[in-house]
Amino acid sequence: INTSSYIKKLYTNNISLSIEFCNIHDWCKVKNTIYYIKKNYIKEYKISYITKKLTPIYIDNEILIKDDKLWEYINKNIKSYSKNIQLDFDNDMTSLIIIRDYQKKVIKDNIQENREKVPSNDNILSEFMRALEKESHEVQEIVIPLTINNEFSSNIRVSIDNDKVSLFYQNFYDILDLTKNSTFEETAYLLLYDKLPTKQELNEFNTKLVEARYIPKQMQKNMENWRGDADPMHMLQAFVSALAGYYDEEFANKDASYEKAINLIAKVPTIIASWQRIRNGLDIVNPDASLSHAANFLYMMSGEKPDSEVERIFDVCLILHADHTFNASTFTGRVCASTMSDIHSCVVAAIGSLRGPLHGGANEKAMELIENWTSRDEAKQNILHMLENKEKIMGFGHAVYSIRDPRNAVIKEFAKELSLLHDNDDLYQVAEEVEKVMADEKKMFANADFFHAPAYFYMGIPTKLFTPIFVMSRVSGWTAHCMEQRANNRIIRPSADYTGVESSEWVDLEDRV
Repeated sequence: INTSSYIKKLYTNNISLSIEFCNIHDWCKVKNTIYYIKKNYIKEYKISYITKKLTPIYIDNEILIKDDKLWEYINKNIKSYSKNIQLDFDNDMTSLIIIRDYQKKVIKDNIQENREKVPSNDNILSEFMRALEKESHEVQEIVIPLTINNEFSSNIRVSIDNDKVSLFYQNFYDILDLTKNSTFEETAYLLLYDKLPTKQELNEFNTKLVEARYIPKQMQKNMENWRGDADPMHMLQAFVSALAGYYDEEFANKDASYEKAINLIAKVPTIIASWQRIRNGLDIVNPDASLSHAANFLYMMSGEKPDSEVERIFDVCLILHADHTFNASTFTGRVCASTMSDIHSCVVAAIGSLRGPLHGGANEKAMELIENWTSRDEAKQNILHMLENKEKIMGFGHAVYSIRDPRNAVIKEFAKELSLLHDNDDLYQVAEEVEKVMADEKKMFANADFFHAPAYFYMGIPTKLFTPIFVMSRVSGWTAHCMEQRANNRIIRPSADYTGVESSEWVDLEDRV
C-alpha cells in the first residue's frame, strides 16, 4: 500500500489495517504525506522524498513500521562483528549511529577475526570496519551514512508529492511559490547554498554573476571557425570544456568551488548568445550590467532589451528548469563528480547526456510538430493520424509524474499571455488542441517542455536554442549537485548483472567459423 488516499478510505470504513514494507524501494515510493494508523485516529507526519532512505515510523516512541530486510541485514552483519555495540538512528533517520563501549580490545579482536568476511563491495560493512579501526578509545559514536552498494541519498534536491502533484526545491520551497515570488538568481542561490539569501547575500551574489558574464575574446573568435549549422549543444559542450583552461582547479577549497559554479551560471548564457550572433553573421552584443540574468540573455541574443513582462516570463522559465531530481543529465554529472573530476568536466558530461533526444530536446520536437499546423482542426486531424500510426508525440508524460506536471500549468498560462501580446494566438491554439487530443485519446498530460515551445517562439527564441537554454537554467542545479556529491563523496560504481554465456573455451583463429 503506498497511497495515503487508500489508507484514508480503509480507516473511514473502520477496517483494521496492517502495513508492511518488504524492502527499502517500496518504502521510498510512499508519497510526501503519509498516515499513521493507531487505534481510532490517524496521525499525519511529513517526510521528504529521499532516494533510498531508511525511515522507520514512530508512534509513541515505538517503531511500528520499518524496512525489515535492511534492519535484519544490519543486525545480522554488523552486530555479529562485535557484541559490544548498540545500534540506533540519527534524528532525521538518514544515518546509522553505532554506539560502542570502552572494550576496544574486544572490538578490535572481532574486527581482525571477521575482516576477511566483509564483501569488498559492501559499503556499510566496509565503512563500519574502517571507522572502528580509525576511531580513538574516547569516541563512543560512529555515524555511517545509510548507503548500500552505491545507492545514495540527497538531502537538498527536489521533493515530489504525486497525490498533490507538487514540486519542491530543497524539500521546502514549492515551485509555484518560487515562480510567483522569486527570481532565477535567488533560486540559483537557494540551490547552491541550501537556503534563501538575505538581501545583502543576494546583492553580493548578483554582483558576482554580473561580473562573471564576460567570456574570453579568444573563445568568441574561435566560434567563427565553426560551421553555422553546427549543433548548438556540441558548441556548448566544447566551449564549457574550454573554459576550464582559463581557470585554476576549483576544488582547492569550498569557496573556490562556489566561485566556479557562479562563473559557469554566468558564462553559459554568454556562450549561447555569442554563438547565436556569430552563426548568423551578426556582431556580438556584450553583457549589460544593468539587466537581470534573464533580460541580459535576451538582450545579448537579439540586440534588443526585452519589456518587463517578457523578462519576467523568461525568468520564470529558468526557475522551472533549474533542477529536477536525479534525471539522466544530473545523474551523469554526479557520477563524474564522484570521481573527483573538476566541475567543468561534470557540466560537460551532463550536457552530453541532455543532448540525447530521450532526455533533452522535447521542446524542440514539440515546436517542430506544432509549427506545421495553423488551426485546431488541422492539428486534431494530424495528431489522430499520428496516434493511429503509433507515432511518438514529444512533450507528453513524465518519468516521475503520473497525474500531471505541476510546471505545465505555469508555462501554459504564460504561453497564452505571450500569444495575446503578439495578437496572434494560432500557435497557442494549436498547442492547446494537441494537449486536448492527447488527454482524450491517450490519457496523457503535457509536461513542462510542451508549452515552453510556443512560449519561446513568442519570445523570439530560435528553436535550435531551446535545449541550450535548458542548460542555461539547469547548470545551477548541476553545479549544486556536483558540490553536494563532493561534500560527502563515495565513487558511484554500480555493480553489473552479467547476462551473457557462462563460459567459453578458447578457439584458435583458423578453427573459428
